Amino acid sequence: MTKIEEIRLKIRNKKEADFNKLTFTFSNEDIELAHELAKIDFSYYENKNSSQVKSSVESSMVGILGEVAVYHELSSLKEFTDMSWLAGKERASILDGQLVYQKSDLECKQNGEEKSIEVKTIKFGDPEGQILVGHAHKYKNNGADFVVFVHVMELDDSWKANIYNIVDLDDIISSKITTNCFGVPCYTVPPKQ
Repeated sequence: MTKIEEIRLKIRNKKEADFNKLTFTFSNEDIELAHELAKIDFSYYENKNSSQVKSSVESSMVGILGEVAVYHELSSLKEFTDMSWLAGKERASILDGQLVYQKSDLECKQNGEEKSIEVKTIKFGDPEGQILVGHAHKYKNNGADFVVFVHVMELDDSWKANIYNIVDLDDIISSKITTNCFGVPCYTVPPKQ
């Protein structure tokens, strides 16, 4: 085995090990839906200002897959009922030529109490638990109760996800402010204990 082949094998083994740690596997239908909604999302926001980097179809898809994972995972728990994917409805409204803004990514009832949820998704390996200060306060003003943090990863056209933290929005707003790798102020949420 050549040195290059050894390095390729080591990288592949590491990626497979990371991928296998993730707990939620997306169906082909989930991936297809996320890709179609990502194209819609990207076409709408392509030339709009961003506080960080230019968006792409892939970055939109990563965020959408995180929302889909949270929708499925929370829907499978008895305490969460009446789950509604508002962000999906918002993106689909673009097809009708009129964006219908939603105040959160998901809404549901948790033990009978109305809850509003935001989802922050990263590709596996990116910095965890960061949320822009402006976004956190917008979510608070919109009445969000908590933020669900998700990893997603792709390997050989398969996608998996893992919820790695769920944090009350008030706890986020009281956490330390730092700047992310783009120089934008963000809250850095402590890792789940």
